[in-house]
Formats: sequence, structure tokens, C-alpha cells
Amino acid sequence: MTNEAQVNHLDQALSKIESLITLLSSNTHGRNAESRSGLAAHAAIPFASVQPSSSGPMTGEQLEPGMHSSQQQQKQPKKDKKSPKESSVAAVPATSGDGLFYRAQLQVVKVLTVEDTESTKLLRTTIDIGNSQTRQVVAGLKGHILAEQLQGSMRVAILNLKPAKLAGMASEAMLLAADAPQESGAELVRLLIPPDGSDAGDKVFLEGGEAPAEYAKTLKSEPWKIIVENLSVQGGKAIYEEKALVTAKGAIMLPQEMPDGAGIH
Repeated sequence: MTNEAQVNHLDQALSKIESLITLLSSNTHGRNAESRSGLAAHAAIPFASVQPSSSGPMTGEQLEPGMHSSQQQQKQPKKDKKSPKESSVAAVPATSGDGLFYRAQLQVVKVLTVEDTESTKLLRTTIDIGNSQTRQVVAGLKGHILAEQLQGSMRVAILNLKPAKLAGMASEAMLLAADAPQESGAELVRLLIPPDGSDAGDKVFLEGGEAPAEYAKTLKSEPWKIIVENLSVQGGKAIYEEKALVTAKGAIMLPQEMPDGAGIH
């Protein structure tokens, strides 16, 4: 082969090599471009929001950007569950009927001591209200009952009226009595009588019912006034509206001389 032929052959070989290099470079560039394009597209929507389907409502809540569904569920604030006691409407105190009566804490007491006072109407007493507790009561009973008859006797008192001062003396409860006018113009006053076998602390309730477990700390004067207006004597018994006042041991009574219709306070 001549030198000229060898040169031509070499040029052809180099030309083919350059073509192969160009082809390889072109293919590699295309694949890299596709790869970069795919990565860019993927990077553009890594946390795409889920959109509602036009065919119907979504079964789950829309996710916030960048949040997995389990994280979204964890983020949802828990609804406070109020107990029935918290959500219920506060009870309104009764203003009539049995409910009103049971706002008054009536119970049996024992009169421990009786002292005279400078007042023409008042006696100062100490009463046992049960559970080894005592209270001072100033009562307008002078001239209606002898001190020796009162001392040591079992009576009925209301304990949750607001404490008062009578002639400068503290009175922490009130003994219940019936009164009625007499033909002479004088007033007949007699204390209520608990059933035989009563103990200090026995609760007073209405016949057919039961005493509440607890009472309001203080009964205001207005509801007590309404209760008193419905207390009376009927057939020798203490009555509220048409129901007898009783304890677990029997009825609350009045002396025989106390007429029907007499008020109790």
C-alpha cells in the first residue's frame, strides 16, 4: 500500500471514530436531560395537596402541605368532653311545693339550758342539735312556757336561717311554735312536740317523702316566709300544705288546746 493510500485509510478511520464519539455524546446528553427533567418535575411536587375529587366528597380531610396523613390526624385538636354534670343547666331552687319545704333544715333538738334575760319576752337557751353540737337560741317564750318545762325537753327547730341578734344576744336557730289568738285577747303559744323516742338530730320531713341528704347553708328570709305561710295545725298535727310533718319515728304534734288553723312559725 502506498503512502497516499495509507493516509486515506487513516483519515476514514478517524472520521468514523469522530462520528462514534459524537453519537455517544449526543445519547449521553439526552439521557442526562431526561433525568434532570424528571428530577425537577418530581422535586416540584414532593408534597402535593390532595384535592377533592369531582366525582364525590373526599373520605378524609385535606392534608396540609408537607404533612403525612397520620401527622394530620395527630394534629387535630381533641374535643373536650364535658361531663353531664358540667354541661347540665344548674338546678334552680324550688319556690313552691315540697321542694320549697325541703330547703328548710328542720330537725329535732334537745333544750339543754334555759336562762332568764332582762327582756320581758325573751329566754336564752342552749340546744343540742345532734353530733355533739350545740347552739344558742334566744326565743320569745317568756310568759308562754315555764323555764322548768322547757329545759330538758325535745323540740323542733330550723337550723339554717341566718343567725340574728335579739336584745344584743346571738340567736343561731329558731324553735318552732304554733300560735292562736284567744277570746281574752291573749295569744296562745305552744311549741311543736316530736314523737316519743326522738333524738337530737332526727330530721323532719313530709309524710310520704324523705329528708334531703344536705341542705343549703343559709335559707333566706323570703323562702322561709312562704314556707311559714303554708304551715298550720290540723287535727293536733303540724301540717305543710296538706302533708303532715314527721320524723322516722312518727308525726310532729301539738297540744290538744291548739285549734285547727293555727299558724306555725
